[in-house]
Amino acid sequence: MKQEPQGEANQDRASSQPQPPEPAAADPGVLRALLERVTEFMQSVEKGELAEYGRYLSSPGRVVLVNFLGGVARGVGIAIGFTLVAAITLYLLTKLAALNIPVIGAFIADITRIVQYQLRVH
Repeated sequence: MKQEPQGEANQDRASSQPQPPEPAAADPGVLRALLERVTEFMQSVEKGELAEYGRYLSSPGRVVLVNFLGGVARGVGIAIGFTLVAAITLYLLTKLAALNIPVIGAFIADITRIVQYQLRVH
């Protein structure tokens, strides 16, 4: 096994790795443009209220409370929505039963018989 001198091996490795770009000269125009971009970025961060969101996440109790209240609100909304849909469905079924349409009337009568039977059994 042939060993290369230490200096040559380091030069080969150094040339195969990407090198960082050379620092730009201290051009006032480049620095001014960079300052403007950083200022725009900071303003966009402030608009997005990123700092407030960070404070929110750093308080576990507040996160739990907000998520709990959100879950309660969703549960109440689902309950109210289901109640309204069921009420409208029952209202429409009673109107259909009043029309005395043979197929629908027999279907509703079967449902009524099943419900009454279940009430007597239990």
